[in-house]
Amino acid sequence: MGGRLLSYSTFIVTLGFLSFRGIDSRNLPLIADTVYGPVQGKREGTSDAFLGVPFAQPPIGGMRWKDPQPPSAWKPEVLKADTQPPGCMQRCIDPPFACPTSTSEDCLYMDIYRPSSPESDGLLPVFVYLHGGKFESGSCSAGIYNGRILASAMDAVIVCINYRLGAFGYLFLGTDPTTGEDVNGNFGLKDQIAGLEFLKENLESFGGDPNKITLAGQSAGAQSVAIHMTTDEVSDLFQQGIMFSEPFALPLKTPTDAIKLGQQFVATLSCQKDVMTCLRSKTANDVQSASDISSYSEVNLRKLFQQFQPWGPVVEVQPIKMFENGQYQDKPVMLGSVTEEGRIFVYDLIKDPIVDFFYFIILSVFVPGKSNEILNHYPADSSLADQREVVSQLAADYVFTCPIQHVAKLMFIQKGLNVYHYIFDQVFSDPEAWDTYVGCYGHVCHGGDLPYIFGSAPFAGFCIPTRKKC
Repeated sequence: MGGRLLSYSTFIVTLGFLSFRGIDSRNLPLIADTVYGPVQGKREGTSDAFLGVPFAQPPIGGMRWKDPQPPSAWKPEVLKADTQPPGCMQRCIDPPFACPTSTSEDCLYMDIYRPSSPESDGLLPVFVYLHGGKFESGSCSAGIYNGRILASAMDAVIVCINYRLGAFGYLFLGTDPTTGEDVNGNFGLKDQIAGLEFLKENLESFGGDPNKITLAGQSAGAQSVAIHMTTDEVSDLFQQGIMFSEPFALPLKTPTDAIKLGQQFVATLSCQKDVMTCLRSKTANDVQSASDISSYSEVNLRKLFQQFQPWGPVVEVQPIKMFENGQYQDKPVMLGSVTEEGRIFVYDLIKDPIVDFFYFIILSVFVPGKSNEILNHYPADSSLADQREVVSQLAADYVFTCPIQHVAKLMFIQKGLNVYHYIFDQVFSDPEAWDTYVGCYGHVCHGGDLPYIFGSAPFAGFCIPTRKKC
């Protein structure tokens, strides 16, 4: 099959990728009749919003650390879906625009937006989004993910799915010797799949085409998309993928690594006996505190990158290896990065400016035996008083840019797929948006593309400067 590899393409292809034109859902009532019961949304400008639609039973009590189950039917009652749901439990240290205003363990909800007066006939294409946040934070209720403008602009149904985070979503303990229960993590990934299954069954009620689903995600959300792309069991749940800023070089945990973290978590809560009964007796806040504490309890310099993502999916084979082995679905894909992906992480990790000598020390400690080779490609810049600029570019290329380009080329060469590659370089310069992330003001940082993807700056409390003043 012939294919196209479009490198460094204009970022607007993000939106063009969705442009299947397909129902005159104009004049549809603000009630969607799902198989579980009717859902009443609300009109927001030129779009209809269905906020907080449950796609699974609440993962609380005995359902904590269990696979998601379909929601209980509420018909004939009408479910009011006009209020943003809480985010899943977390300690959000992301920029304010990516954090929820409230959290709860009862969080398995999705937000659905559709144009109130679509231009097209037939069912609309669907854009399903998985938020980022290191698998520890983020939420569909964050203003940056408001899909109201995107739905109207692209004549598409926009969906955002919440999923469990931190220890709630990724605790791995193996088999409980007391009860024989398997606690094998990846509950957050299973939540995403449950959301896709709900959509497959109910999208037509919202005017969407279940056979025209684009699964997209940024950062940890992009890692989730990559995992789903390499899992045959979910191949019928979406037709194409978008990976925004996929950090392919960040290793996901193997079962061996994950069980060590899980044991530390259990010890933090003093639950070594009758483990699961004890863990489920703890309050959600207790679990969240233990999740935070155990995240950074052990620092292994040989696996330093895992410290950037202590909780997350547990895999036998890293996703990038799956792509290299040709073990992925034959679907069109778009993937790419922003120009300064590493900056936000380097400036967060290294609080103060560093001089040339300290840059050499960093390389010697973290990449022994390769520091000279790296210096040939990323030499210290004597014109700069702060070498964090150089470290940031090195981190961006190693974690994001180079492996993303590598995977894009693989998919084209191996299978001739339509692969769209982009680099985003628009400076997002609102200082209030970046808040304490001072290293990002005036730069193109990780996540700086989000307000352009969704057109959601007004809902996040800031503005994108244009020819007109904000």
